[in-house]
Amino acid sequence: RWYNEINAVGTYSVSQSTSVVPEGFSHSLEVKCTTADASLDAGSWGHLTYKMEGQDVQDFKKGTSSAIPFAVSFWVRSSKTGTYTVRIRDNTNARYFSKNYTISSANTWEYKTIVFAADTTGAIANNTSSGMSLYFWYAAGTNYTSGSAMTGWSTTGTIAPSQVNLSDTVNATFYLTGVKLEAASACTAYEHPAYSTEFTKCARYFFAIRGDEGQDYSNNYGFLLQWGSSRFSGWNPFWNVHFPVQMRAIPTTTIVGTWGTSNAGSWSLAGYKTRMSAGIGFSGTTAGSGAYAHFDSTDDAIHFDAEI
Repeated sequence: RWYNEINAVGTYSVSQSTSVVPEGFSHSLEVKCTTADASLDAGSWGHLTYKMEGQDVQDFKKGTSSAIPFAVSFWVRSSKTGTYTVRIRDNTNARYFSKNYTISSANTWEYKTIVFAADTTGAIANNTSSGMSLYFWYAAGTNYTSGSAMTGWSTTGTIAPSQVNLSDTVNATFYLTGVKLEAASACTAYEHPAYSTEFTKCARYFFAIRGDEGQDYSNNYGFLLQWGSSRFSGWNPFWNVHFPVQMRAIPTTTIVGTWGTSNAGSWSLAGYKTRMSAGIGFSGTTAGSGAYAHFDSTDDAIHFDAEI
């Protein structure tokens, strides 16, 4: 659920890495500069972003007299030493707070803790929309770097003061893992969740039926819909797909690759969707014996997307 967001900072690749991770972690997120930009425009920026639903950050009691600080801990590694920025933003009220940290040794994992003060101004909407965002900056132009470090929450202020430019070198890298945000005045140890717990959380935002997850029906991969009698000629059949968990919102649906058919007319994924299920349908069918629909390749998929 991490986004890599860039603007005029060259180009980057993003991947899941298993290379040299801290003890207790199996993977990290790798950001690598693939095309350098040593002289950034004033409005340039590059950062990793994580968006949270408003209903999931109510523990911070932001905007009340009982507001609690925001404690952020993480493991970070980069090929470039210097000053980096973590920014937290209340998306309901457009209030934010940025703080710096230092990467001291190149290509070495370092553990960082940052505590943002409580904010008694501006409650975050308690709903499924984006209530708060967390940003890890690795490149920024002077519009964001020039100025003094922030000392508290505000609707204005220097967003990434003194931020280094990772974009100035091809193959420069930034790695991140073990990120924890908690309502507390101090950071505590990372709690490793069970895989099933993480899958359930992810499925709330994205679910895919993939061609490489099922049997090979004589090269008709993964998801096979079949019907057989000529009495169904002209019939428009629909099959229901049930999601593993209730999604954040009614998802958008996208076909990736090719959907093959035999005597099946055209497929349709429009409509017939809720937060729990979606209909897969075909129209204009001339179904006879052995009519079917399927993925043509293991790379094909149907995506259901309810991202923030």
